[in-house]
Amino acid sequence: MTKIKEDKLELRQHISDKHPPHSAVRKMIIEVPIANKNNTIWEVLTKIKNNIKKLKNIDYIYIINENKNLAGVVSFKDLLRNSKNTMIKNIMRQELIFVSPETDQERVA
Repeated sequence: MTKIKEDKLELRQHISDKHPPHSAVRKMIIEVPIANKNNTIWEVLTKIKNNIKKLKNIDYIYIINENKNLAGVVSFKDLLRNSKNTMIKNIMRQELIFVSPETDQERVA
């Protein structure tokens, strides 16, 4: 088993052990594109293309900072609307909405 598969199984087990059955975290998709805020659009599109079979959703790219914390998001449409040399940090949305992992899935929807 690969390291990535082991990490995913460990995360899924942690979620099952720690959170109620109807919590939002149980609906979470973890196979999403992640990029650094200092990447260019070209670098992000190349990364998505190279990993497309592993990704379950590409509507948004989740942008992390140097500490690997969520810094913002970029829609796939915004990637296509801008020049390939544009830095992600210049187009990412930083106003994020957060919910607790324990929040009921119905309330999140």
